[in-house]
Order: sequence, then C-alpha cells, then structure tokens
Amino acid sequence: MEKLIEGLKTSIVTGILEGIKNGLINFVKWIGIGIINNSYWICLLVCIVSLILYIGGLRKSGKYVTLSIVIYFFLQAIKGVLI
Repeated sequence: MEKLIEGLKTSIVTGILEGIKNGLINFVKWIGIGIINNSYWICLLVCIVSLILYIGGLRKSGKYVTLSIVIYFFLQAIKGVLI
C-alpha cells in the first residue's frame, strides 16, 4: 500500500513539473512570436531614423540601416522555423 501511495505522489509531482515546464515554454514562445510579429515596425523605425541621421551628417549611423534589415530578415527566418 505504501509503494502505491509513493508511486502516486511521484506521478503527481512529475505531472505538475511537466505542466509548469510546458507552460513556461509556451509563454516564452508566445513572447518571442509577439516580438517577431512587431519587428517590422521596430526595424522600420530604426532604419528610417538611422537614414535621417546619416543624411544629416552622422556617418556612423549608416551601418544601422543595413543592420536593421538583416535583423528583420533573421527574425522572419526564426519565425518560419517556430511556426
């Protein structure tokens, strides 16, 4: 009888831990997909501001235009893998 109760306790604990793990994984995935879905506007804003600063004479900001396009491309590739 004690082995049955002990086995039941371990299965309950295992179920709770598995549920928490799956919940955390789904939460992180949900946050990641939310960021990736909104990355278009974020990268577009960074690109436009960097381009305006580059035209205004701040030559170091020109690299952020290309970088934001590359980051957007990679985020969309990651989205394709996750979905």
